[in-house]
Amino acid sequence: MLWVHGFGTTRASWLAVITKVPRFTVVCVHRYQLALRGIMASMLIGHGGFGLVMGKHNLLRFYAMAGLDLFGVPLPTLSAVIGGCEMLLGVLCLAVTSPAFFLFVFVWKLGTELLHVPAQTYGAWWEVMERGGSYAAPLLWIGFYHFLCAQGACTQGWLPQRWLDVRRGEGSIKPLRS
Repeated sequence: MLWVHGFGTTRASWLAVITKVPRFTVVCVHRYQLALRGIMASMLIGHGGFGLVMGKHNLLRFYAMAGLDLFGVPLPTLSAVIGGCEMLLGVLCLAVTSPAFFLFVFVWKLGTELLHVPAQTYGAWWEVMERGGSYAAPLLWIGFYHFLCAQGACTQGWLPQRWLDVRRGEGSIKPLRS
């Protein structure tokens, strides 16, 4: 809510009841997308570090219960490879602007969180629900992407598409649709 409403400048504004939620603007949505990229990157890099650097015992148990030990690769090695790939996904979250990539991140995170179920951890479904932000963030990024496309401001690389669209022959920038 702080990102949407703003952080406020006084103590009274911090404690005041929010009575009006601002409308989404292209600039705000770009800011939200950037924040979501940072959130997803830190989440993926941190979670990947558990497998790559720490070799967390729970992950090894999850992978064994999911049947990943049948590939003939030792589980600690497999955990390190998966952790490294997850860290790479986190770094790519900062650079990639494709909805298909973020859909893959959603599927990946939902799949990894669902590993609690075959491992039969206590409260497995609660663990999946509790980590809902892990797979909600990519979906929210995709929703913001479609909002920006509807406004004619889809992102290409680091710059909004509207900054890159130049009319042929006129050399002027197209106006933003309202």
